[in-house]
Amino acid sequence: MIRPADSMETNAAWADAVARRDAPTLIVVSRQKTTEIPRPAVFDAGDLLRGGYVAAEASRAPDVLMIATGSEVGPALEARKLL
Repeated sequence: MIRPADSMETNAAWADAVARRDAPTLIVVSRQKTTEIPRPAVFDAGDLLRGGYVAAEASRAPDVLMIATGSEVGPALEARKLL
């Protein structure tokens, strides 16, 4: 199962699903509008298929760890700015 957060992740999920021949693939998308997740210039698109990655590092020792998937990644990144 792949739950993409934005168009880049959706494209990677589709390419992975089409290439996979030994198992089924479920891509779970949202009907709501999602924002593009900001990524560094050196981001490797292959990381999208690892199963998870860090979208934003803490600038200090964190008090809270936020985990999000799919359409919740954008709002989680916005909430991070408020904390």
